[in-house]
Amino acid sequence: MLVIFLIQIRFVFSKTWLCHHSKRHKRIAKRNADCKAKLSIVIKKITKATKKTDKYLKYDMPLVGEVKISLLHTHNTTSAETLRMLRVNDEVSQQFYQYFSDGMSPIEAIRFHENKFLLEDNFMGLANASLNPTHNQIYYLHECWRDTNLGSSINPFDKLKEKVPFYESIGTTVKFHDDHLWAVLLVTPLMKRNHPLSSSKEIIFIDSTASCETSSSTITIMLSATKVGALPLAVMIHASQCMQNYINAFELLKMNFPQCFGGQDHPDIFMSDDSSAEKGALAAVWPEAKQLLCHFHVAQAEWRWLFSHKMMEQEEKSTFMKLFQAVQVMYADSEENLLDAEKNLLLKCKNYPDYVKRFRNFLARKKEWILLFRKDLITRNNNTNNFSEASIRILKDVILSRTRAFNVIALCEFFLGVWEEYFTKKLFEFATSRRSSVTVFYDKIRKKSSNFTENDLKDLSNNLFKINSGEHTYIIKTDVGVCSCPSGLTGAFCKHQCALMELKKIRLPNAPPVTPEDKHELALLALGPKCPPKDFFCNFKNQLSSATVESNAFELPIEQETDNNAHSNNEGQ
Repeated sequence: MLVIFLIQIRFVFSKTWLCHHSKRHKRIAKRNADCKAKLSIVIKKITKATKKTDKYLKYDMPLVGEVKISLLHTHNTTSAETLRMLRVNDEVSQQFYQYFSDGMSPIEAIRFHENKFLLEDNFMGLANASLNPTHNQIYYLHECWRDTNLGSSINPFDKLKEKVPFYESIGTTVKFHDDHLWAVLLVTPLMKRNHPLSSSKEIIFIDSTASCETSSSTITIMLSATKVGALPLAVMIHASQCMQNYINAFELLKMNFPQCFGGQDHPDIFMSDDSSAEKGALAAVWPEAKQLLCHFHVAQAEWRWLFSHKMMEQEEKSTFMKLFQAVQVMYADSEENLLDAEKNLLLKCKNYPDYVKRFRNFLARKKEWILLFRKDLITRNNNTNNFSEASIRILKDVILSRTRAFNVIALCEFFLGVWEEYFTKKLFEFATSRRSSVTVFYDKIRKKSSNFTENDLKDLSNNLFKINSGEHTYIIKTDVGVCSCPSGLTGAFCKHQCALMELKKIRLPNAPPVTPEDKHELALLALGPKCPPKDFFCNFKNQLSSATVESNAFELPIEQETDNNAHSNNEGQ
């Protein structure tokens, strides 16, 4: 037997709003005032049946709407305690979501939002939770924002896949290798503009740090040495510091940006600390590149070993360290001096066979750390990993404010926002002469070169110049930026190059950025197509005219870089 129930729908719309201090769904007695205040709205449906029972629907123009308002609250509605119990306004929620998107933590958002009320002396608003949410409400909003924008802390890659098209639309490339040894490659627009520069093919600094997000993954940063310091080429985030995980991360860079080292497949030099996993991965992915060890880390490891040796006297430890680090071994300037220093050190430590064994094993890698074997390499006088150490400090102190990010996506957001803005601002400060360190350094070198005249210079053609300096004669190669003097042999800017630059009005790739052309190129590197015109960067007295200056430096391919970004955007869409 089939039974059909006919339900007559009498209303088009019916809804009742209760005071949130009513007893309905109240588990906390403090909020339950058994308040009877309510608002109800009913829109009736016009049918034959409803017209028979409702006199208001019988009018020529039926009155279908009914609003009932009861404002009899059983509690105070204006006290501070009552205002504290209000729900957060939707507009205020959106404000806090924007705070979090701008990189603020919950406590930073709280302080910033409360200060707006304090500046206006709006103490009533400060007590109103609908306008100024409580701490618990703000932390709940942060959790909602985090779940929507950052995904899970355990497996964030599903959310990362969703955000890749957005990253591509703003010119950032994000690629990842997804397995138990996962790796994420992040290359921002500024990093892409750094790829074609000549400095990106010379010496690359690389360093890793961990414990920057809740899963304790590793961040590896690659940097090039420019005229104004180190600039990032790529950032890689990976699961661990094993060799295979480094290889996975480096392969992402090699696969997606094969010519990122100044148009080459590999840089001339990698400089790092003595991490066997990191160095092994570099050798596996870019075997043609030379690897150098940071002098600071070499000396630190030596002293750490000596200090931990219990059978050695303190004076002997200091003696061995001086023989190792000073002009004896690490800074030996000739093969003969190195052999003499080696014999001298081995003779004095013959009573410590374990130290002799360690020294001999490390000496087998002498081309990686002894200064003598760097004379033919373009290191720009960089023998330590200070650039990367400083960048790691900036990452932890400035970018992350000594806190941990929630997950990998949060780290990507920090690199996309705060990190990119930091380097953009620093570059633009150099371009607009707001940092005097470059000018001070150049003036110091120029004073040393003030005694040179045109007669001391001779053009040998093919970008070669000869300069007489006292009893010595040196050769300057302008397209590379090297001088045969001890100071400029590895590419550092010396007084002979400064004299050539002043007398012949020739720009050098390693000279401090003091000319309008140099400053304009820095601004192009920082801002890309948004860069102001070249005239904006003219000197105050305009001593050097751009028409009289020969350019041996690079030209930044902004149009090509813009086209590449457009191509990336199309792929993302």
